[in-house]
Amino acid sequence: MKRIGLLLVFCLVMWVDSLFAQQPKVDLKPSRTVLYKNCANEVIYDFSKLSDTLNIRFQVLGGELQLHPRYMSRVRFFPIENSVKVVAGHKKDSIIVPLDTITFTVLEIPPPKVTAKIDTAVSKLTVFVDADSLFAKEVPKDARYRIEGITVNVIYPPKMKQEPIAYIDSRKSEVRRFTSLMIDLSEFSLLKGCAIEVVVNKINRINYQDKVIDVTNEIPLYQRTFTINY
Repeated sequence: MKRIGLLLVFCLVMWVDSLFAQQPKVDLKPSRTVLYKNCANEVIYDFSKLSDTLNIRFQVLGGELQLHPRYMSRVRFFPIENSVKVVAGHKKDSIIVPLDTITFTVLEIPPPKVTAKIDTAVSKLTVFVDADSLFAKEVPKDARYRIEGITVNVIYPPKMKQEPIAYIDSRKSEVRRFTSLMIDLSEFSLLKGCAIEVVVNKINRINYQDKVIDVTNEIPLYQRTFTINY
């Protein structure tokens, strides 16, 4: 009985090996080989060389996947490790016979770029937050940012003698907090020579599930000072 069992195992191994040997490897040419961690990365495979696409299956190591409801060639990968290995193959008698194996490089989410500008014509301060351009192109649903907190500190010039009246003011500073990306500076009592310090306190990222994620501590603190000369 023991010999019969060993013979059966040997035959099974030989049968599986024969399946792999009979199935030629095919370059499925994925649309990209770089993914972003914890994001919805859509990859499009080239199935033009395959006669049977109904039995295509994927195995993923280092992440998860989501199949498109209509197109088998479109797959979403959700990496949780620093690399993701994906085997694409045909399902044959409950066994996946590999056609192509790809190891994807996984990148961390790059920090967004924060900028601010003052439009003196309308006395408006605008703060912008923009995702990294390549990140936004590859995973647009994960690259949505929103500024939730801004502190504007207006520092008034010191009281000086024999200077124009605009410079004579005893106030030291005026601090206000906003959540709007556009701030009406007419709310402040601005004087020529004032310094406006802008600090972004909180930034959120919205992911593919519309989940709001606080990324304030993941990006450099944005702080900039403008001088009012009008």
